[in-house]
Amino acid sequence: MAGGIKYGSNEVGVEKRAKAYATSQALFKQFATQHGSVMCRDLFKYDLSNPQQATEARENKAFEKVCHSLIKSVIESYLALEKP
Repeated sequence: MAGGIKYGSNEVGVEKRAKAYATSQALFKQFATQHGSVMCRDLFKYDLSNPQQATEARENKAFEKVCHSLIKSVIESYLALEKP
């Protein structure tokens, strides 16, 4: 989202969107390499479609522990890409 906000455009044409796309692709690849996956079910270690595991995740505060850490990781990676 940050790349789209900074580099994106509502104008017709690919040129204006190329930087946002390139930034997004770089972050995606870096995240996958760093964390082993980009899929929530793999990163989270709980099957949220299973009511028992979803309850366990909430009780163990897994959302706060896992999601906050991953969001922080993406922000740090994005900021690192922005440095000259």
